Amino acid sequence: MNQLQNGGGVFTDNATDTAGSAANAVDNSGNDLSASGNLTEAFSKSLFNQIQAAGISSQNPNSLKNSLPVISSGVLNDLSNISPQFKTISDIADSDLKISSDNSIAAKKNYLNSIIAAVQKDYLDANPDNYVQVMVNVYGKNNDTASAVKSEGIYKNLAGDFINLTVPGDWVAFHKEIIAYYENSEIIYAAMAGYPRDPIKGYAAAGMMNKLLADGVQIRQDLDNMANSVK
Repeated sequence: MNQLQNGGGVFTDNATDTAGSAANAVDNSGNDLSASGNLTEAFSKSLFNQIQAAGISSQNPNSLKNSLPVISSGVLNDLSNISPQFKTISDIADSDLKISSDNSIAAKKNYLNSIIAAVQKDYLDANPDNYVQVMVNVYGKNNDTASAVKSEGIYKNLAGDFINLTVPGDWVAFHKEIIAYYENSEIIYAAMAGYPRDPIKGYAAAGMMNKLLADGVQIRQDLDNMANSVK
């Protein structure tokens, strides 16, 4: 199964329980940096705390320069504790799925037809390939997030609908892959939608888009192969 990779830095995948992990996101002084879930705010708080802890003096121009390695290390350590708030999904549990032992051609055709129906219902008049326009809207001068909010909702609905589909046992791996893809799309577009409030998280989401697109191409290829196998 293809796994979404992050854009580097403190952002990681393999999310399981983001809410529980975030409770431990504190700096070295025990201050809660992640209460708001805003990575930009957390970065600012951490930087301020690290500068204070380093005893930077405005009377000594070299004090900041000499302390930069310690400050940078402290901020990165703080943010590593916050990273569970922005993780992508790389696995779906069997227990969350409706898996059938019926692997007949008829059952597989029914599954493919269910996929088509779900996609047509959730996309409606939306263009799923219009990610470029979404990014232009969000990161342009007007920071218009309406299209990102719409995309977030589309992928949230798709993930929910696919969870409820009955999948033949032979195709469980693909089923997990496409659900993870939709859930990760929701996560990424949600971060884009929040860009004006949290630029760091918003930019990190933009950096993840290339891998998301590559996963989408692989899913379409897999679907074509699956459809050809039951003709």
